[in-house]
Amino acid sequence: MIRLNRLPRSLSAILALASLYLLTGCGGAGDDDSAGNLVLTEDSYRVFENAGDLLMAVDRVNGSSGVVTVDYATEDGTALASVDYITAAGTLTFNDGVTRQNISIGILDNSINNGDRSFGLRLSNTTGGAGLLAPMEARVEILDDESVPIYNFESLALTDINGQDNWLEPINNATIVNDVLINGTQVVRPNVISGLAGETELTRVNNVNFTYTPFTLSAGEIWFDATADDNAIFALGQDIDKDGVLEAANNEIGVPFGFWERQFAIFAANNLVSRVVGLRDSDDAPTDWYRLRLRIDFDANSGDGSVSLSYKNLSKGDADFTDVANLQDINARLRQNGAPNQAAWDAMFLKLRVDATNIPKVDNLIPNVPLSP
Repeated sequence: MIRLNRLPRSLSAILALASLYLLTGCGGAGDDDSAGNLVLTEDSYRVFENAGDLLMAVDRVNGSSGVVTVDYATEDGTALASVDYITAAGTLTFNDGVTRQNISIGILDNSINNGDRSFGLRLSNTTGGAGLLAPMEARVEILDDESVPIYNFESLALTDINGQDNWLEPINNATIVNDVLINGTQVVRPNVISGLAGETELTRVNNVNFTYTPFTLSAGEIWFDATADDNAIFALGQDIDKDGVLEAANNEIGVPFGFWERQFAIFAANNLVSRVVGLRDSDDAPTDWYRLRLRIDFDANSGDGSVSLSYKNLSKGDADFTDVANLQDINARLRQNGAPNQAAWDAMFLKLRVDATNIPKVDNLIPNVPLSP
């Protein structure tokens, strides 16, 4: 005989087991044979208006079975479609087993100093049994390259850089060339010296053609683009003795960073010898173009400062910066090494080396970027 007073407890147990079954993913979104969920990899992006295209990745998680789709569409904010960016709307299709798709959005450049602008992108309307997870919306901030100065070498003649637009190179071993790998953009690279190794150091002090604002806030960022063929180091500093050249021996250099012997490197402030190295991804080629970002907290370590390095592989279309292992929160030793005060930095410094077969190239020096999230 069934005792009726026990039935509710049995139903409760069944419901509890069913809830646990779903929450743990058994037979649900967590199974490999489920349709999965779709999600944006990032909820915010920052891009310069001369970037060309921005790639935004959508991931399929918690399962990848069957064909699923999701709609996407951009939405105006302070940035306007057809003025600041190209409207993007459509449907992404994930075939069986596919776990990532990219949305490409064209960013439009202009010559007007009209400040930073932003727009949004939203995912909606999944099919094939897939769900949506947060973030399903992203904000894209377009940095105005008229208000954030970018030195791109485009105004220089295709010859020796020494003597052009305030650039000084004591040994005269670097030149401006067109690099077909990035669609004809002008870049600087060292010359090959009769098939032998050689290196050079270049300095450019601010002038009316190009100037950047010294760092007056407690934190900031420095970016530049380079290949990892050999050594390519960038730094800011102060031309204390007014000879047009930054020299470590005169305590004129800030924090050098970039590539050294094909690996990421940060040097102690005002120093071109002591360095901390981080490995590149083994899948990345030395000839790829990278954008390097040095974030600086000037108040950390009792005024010595703290620096962290991250990068994008531009040749692979990376949308986001990746932190370099071993190069996070490094003591910059600004005061300890006698580096000039960052509020007086008025010059850019490049150190390049060629070993006859591996020739690094540098482009887009961005000496003071508003701190990103």
